[in-house]
Amino acid sequence: QDALRDTRNADWKILKDIPAFGNITERKFLQRVFKDADIRLYCPGDCLAEAGEPSPSLIVVLAGSLRSEQAQTLFFVELKRGDWCFQNNILGIEPNRAHDVVAVSHTMVMILYRHAL
Repeated sequence: QDALRDTRNADWKILKDIPAFGNITERKFLQRVFKDADIRLYCPGDCLAEAGEPSPSLIVVLAGSLRSEQAQTLFFVELKRGDWCFQNNILGIEPNRAHDVVAVSHTMVMILYRHAL
């Protein structure tokens, strides 16, 4: 639960560190994108995404940690506050998820959908 306290300080500025939004200087646009995003809570072991499923969205970790893993391999990446995944999905470069994402701890994430941009 202590890890979720970071969520209280989350705001639109977290988007500035994502390359897809890095060149956007218009604060009001980023505030609107943040406002239109879904904020969700996941418990340890919950699956956020599965490889191969279609989804035009981006996931940003607000608090807690996620594990991004390639199926049938030992490769994985730990995602923490400020990290993101599926940038290519929201940009329309890839139509399907490239890897699985599972919550390691209680985690709050922001999900941005392409239709909201």
